[in-house]
Amino acid sequence: MRPCGVRMVYDPAEVYMYRETKKSASSGMLPVAAYFLGKMGLPMTTVRDASAALLVGTAPNGLSDAELEGILSGGVLIDAEAAVLLTRRGFSDLMGCAAANQPPDMFYDYEMILPASGCRSPGRKLYSRRYKSKPIIGWTPKPSVTAKLKPAQGAEEWSAVFDIDGRKVAPATLFFRNAKGGRVGVINRSLDAQPHPSIYSERKQELMARLFAKLSEEGSLDVCACETPSTWLIAARDARRLLVMAENLAGEPRDDFTLHFSPKWAGAAISRIAADGSREPLGEVTVDFRLPPGSLPPVTPEFFVVEKAPKPAPAAQLN
Repeated sequence: MRPCGVRMVYDPAEVYMYRETKKSASSGMLPVAAYFLGKMGLPMTTVRDASAALLVGTAPNGLSDAELEGILSGGVLIDAEAAVLLTRRGFSDLMGCAAANQPPDMFYDYEMILPASGCRSPGRKLYSRRYKSKPIIGWTPKPSVTAKLKPAQGAEEWSAVFDIDGRKVAPATLFFRNAKGGRVGVINRSLDAQPHPSIYSERKQELMARLFAKLSEEGSLDVCACETPSTWLIAARDARRLLVMAENLAGEPRDDFTLHFSPKWAGAAISRIAADGSREPLGEVTVDFRLPPGSLPPVTPEFFVVEKAPKPAPAAQLN
């Protein structure tokens, strides 16, 4: 089986040195990309041939031009800090935009999800407590690092920031198909900053899930938990089987876990793997598969296997 999901592109020195000294918890050893993927319920991997990648912060500084061109020729989401670095190195044409540090005279009041994203709930007020949604992901008043994005012709605007009078200031989320066949998403905030509700909210979770599905080489991720915040996923697959490790990072019992599977796995049998290696059948996979109550206790990895029925052997031909 081969690991699958979203590839984290990161600098090991940043992970094992800098971030560990900044946090007292073991989570300080995680790359920023891993924190983001865990919160968003997106499967994480480090294999280079993953169907999509995540390039954030100063990671471009550790990559050659050839390596960056290879990443931009596939599917990749780029945050503000990485986008500014790539612009300085001449990759604007492949990103579908030019990015610069937010100028001091750039002011905006809110971000709005636009219809091009295909989200079920477009519009403003992404994280207002008055919005009817579960306040699962908390927030901090410290702002994230932001960039001003100037889109190229052909770039799709999935969200934008607006001023207090309702005038659009700049794009906030872009999707672009470049000349090398790459599928590139760019966001105007840096993930390597204090967590902020402009990124970590339920409506942004849906936006990111849809964006990564579009960035994926196959048009969808094999599995994600795009409606269940704080679900850590690691997956591997072969032609017939998909193995999924899922962990509840919320720190409390929850019964709302839904795994979203690629349509190609629909109808396959899904089972939970017990500690002794035995399998507990859970039924057949649907695109949105609700796990039984109690399937994911807090901070305890659970394993599931999805398996398609073997294809029947071809009938013998008579001479």
